[in-house]
Amino acid sequence: DEVGVDNITFETDYPHTDSTWPDTKQVAEDMMGHLPADVVWKIVR
Repeated sequence: DEVGVDNITFETDYPHTDSTWPDTKQVAEDMMGHLPADVVWKIVR
């Protein structure tokens, strides 16, 4: 709420070794699963 959804992005950094790949989808779901779908869309797109 302090930063605002319009100022947040989700960075995967694939294919670097410090990325969350191949578990990126699960990591994203764990981090953002509680958020409304429209907010998740803004963050990941």
